[in-house]
Amino acid sequence: FTTKGNNLVLDENSRVPLPSFAGTSVAVSGDRIYVTCGDTGGLSVFHRSKLELEKHVELPDARWVDIEKDTVVVVQGTPGRISVVDKKTLDILNTFSFPGADTPESKSTVQLVDGKAFVAAGTGGVQVLSVETGTVLGSVPRPSVPGLDPSVVVTNAVAADRDLVFIS
Repeated sequence: FTTKGNNLVLDENSRVPLPSFAGTSVAVSGDRIYVTCGDTGGLSVFHRSKLELEKHVELPDARWVDIEKDTVVVVQGTPGRISVVDKKTLDILNTFSFPGADTPESKSTVQLVDGKAFVAAGTGGVQVLSVETGTVLGSVPRPSVPGLDPSVVVTNAVAADRDLVFIS
């Protein structure tokens, strides 16, 4: 991309089609671009410089993707689960369920830190799962907000940094 003044200019850029209505996240690692898309989508993996589709993995209600070392994790909703994908072969290694992420067409993020998946699980607050075993290692319930009906309070995103976890 280029800029003109303070404006981002997208001239001479390319677009690639996705198999579902909306893209939900993007992660880049090495020579690949990993893109999730919602309801009927999944994980699409493109060659970084050619923008050619290398593989599409069907993962309904794919909401977010993150990568750590040789592992790709996609968080999915309705019901809440993570799919662990081998970064080299793009084969699904495991799928693990967790409580939450049960609101259709919602946002849920995942961040990988030292083999743990920190998942924003909507009504389930934050769930921390082992990427290897799927064991729930910890959780933070969605907050109770005075004056708001609990049905309208969810956890949409989570970010972990050292000994801090940021939740929105």
